[in-house]
Amino acid sequence: MTHWNDRVRFVACFINPIGGSWRAEEIFETKLRPKMEMVGITYEKIVTTSPTFMEEYFRALTPETCPYTDFAVIGGDGLLHQF
Repeated sequence: MTHWNDRVRFVACFINPIGGSWRAEEIFETKLRPKMEMVGITYEKIVTTSPTFMEEYFRALTPETCPYTDFAVIGGDGLLHQF
């Protein structure tokens, strides 16, 4: 297992399905997911469903309730800006 700060790494992978000319999910599945699995990093794939998805998702999290150690954002400038 890969560790950061004595915690097992757990990556939240936010994907905008229309990002990357509608290829964001394909990019995740063919490039990022295989590499994380190869090195034993646990992840959660989270597909956005609306323009306000990120704001609503993070509004409910606090440092105490957030299970993630890292974040990956796959999409365009809009998703990165929301993050």
